Amino acid sequence: MVTASQMPEGEPYYPVPNVANQALYKRYEALADNEPNVTFLGRLGTYRYMNMDQVVGQALAAARRLTQGSLVRVWAAE
Repeated sequence: MVTASQMPEGEPYYPVPNVANQALYKRYEALADNEPNVTFLGRLGTYRYMNMDQVVGQALAAARRLTQGSLVRVWAAE
């Protein structure tokens, strides 16, 4: 499990959109494609900033699709 916390200095607690982070996301995406039965959600799972209402909505939609057996790459950038 990965957690995020706000710090007054150091690394930001969510990805900053820039070319370097987009390239890093693509590397993570390629690795994630090889992980069966794993779902990546939320800010850290999708590697982008999301408001909490968006995160909760994404989690609820993913749970609905998991229980219906139709979950496909929820973590991918939308």
